[in-house]
Amino acid sequence: MIITGETLTTHFREQESRRESIRQNLTWETVIAIDPYFDDLLSEIEGIEPGEKFCANNIWYKKYKPIILNRVGWYAPNYAPEILKIERAYDLVYQRLYNALPDCKGCGCFTGF
Repeated sequence: MIITGETLTTHFREQESRRESIRQNLTWETVIAIDPYFDDLLSEIEGIEPGEKFCANNIWYKKYKPIILNRVGWYAPNYAPEILKIERAYDLVYQRLYNALPDCKGCGCFTGF
């Protein structure tokens, strides 16, 4: 088989099309199948019982966001599966976990008045 520029271009386009399809169809279920730790974090977050004063943003930025930054998205470690290094994976994890936090209560956030 002779490899030409056209053959390589076609192969590259097909490969990129498959990657884009994976990006578009990535789901929470796929992410937790690859890294079940995110499901453990979700359970932990859902188990939070806020007291009279609770700031979701404080706990998010101090505890949970640093964890996800080191496991998914652009700053994921080199050994992480490529699918977890894409922006869509980071967005899925971020939104799912952040939205599971209880609402702020009695703090200075705009959501906690």
